[in-house]
Amino acid sequence: MKLPATVPTLVSVESSNVEAVGYDSKKRYLYIQFLPSEKGQRSTVYRYSNVQEQIYNRFLRAPSKGMFVWANIRDKYPYAKWTGFGWRKETALKRMSTQKKSRKQYWRKR
Repeated sequence: MKLPATVPTLVSVESSNVEAVGYDSKKRYLYIQFLPSEKGQRSTVYRYSNVQEQIYNRFLRAPSKGMFVWANIRDKYPYAKWTGFGWRKETALKRMSTQKKSRKQYWRKR
């Protein structure tokens, strides 16, 4: 998968769910490349924003990368998915309700 030059080199990790990870300390972006869910599919890369470096370091040390993502990253940080042409922000109402923000509050900050 061809990623933009602005993405740091992703490091392979041992996991049944996550293929590789990378971190941009200046922008505080965490990049996670997930393994394909089905044979023949491409892996997907997500960019999580405002992630502290300590979270990235804990993620690297976690015995289960997938469980760490579910417990500490997913639904806790804004994210975008790499489409091959650009980053597509994901804005699911379910995720917004988890953060206890109304649609109006959410879009005011954008």
